[in-house]
Amino acid sequence: QYLPLGEHRTAPPTASASQACVRAARRSVFGGWPIGYHEPSFLVSRTRILGMPPHHFRRMLSVLDDSTRLGCSGDGRELQDIFDGAWHAVFGEELVQPLRCDDTRLPLFLRAVDRPSGFPGTHLPQRSVYLGTATS
Repeated sequence: QYLPLGEHRTAPPTASASQACVRAARRSVFGGWPIGYHEPSFLVSRTRILGMPPHHFRRMLSVLDDSTRLGCSGDGRELQDIFDGAWHAVFGEELVQPLRCDDTRLPLFLRAVDRPSGFPGTHLPQRSVYLGTATS
């Protein structure tokens, strides 16, 4: 019902001022920091969208409408950062999405396309149970 098509994982939050706004907004909308794939490329079934309660989307809109209360400047970049890498949570997936290569809900050809590092621009390793067992 939800299929991520991006190739880069959501990076951990940084300590910048704009990130403070993003962290506060994400806590308010999602209850934490969603970790998934941050390109806004995904497929969502019509059934999933129509099955989501309207108050879920109203709550997100109210946070965006009142983002200055959370310390946001109101510029488009901050508002984009709130949802960047969080679309899976918007559409009802778990807050921390599994690595694509370990997600058994996906067809095999889609599980093998993760980048060498789990987070772009960092040296954090990607840990994959699926790929680790495939080589042994």
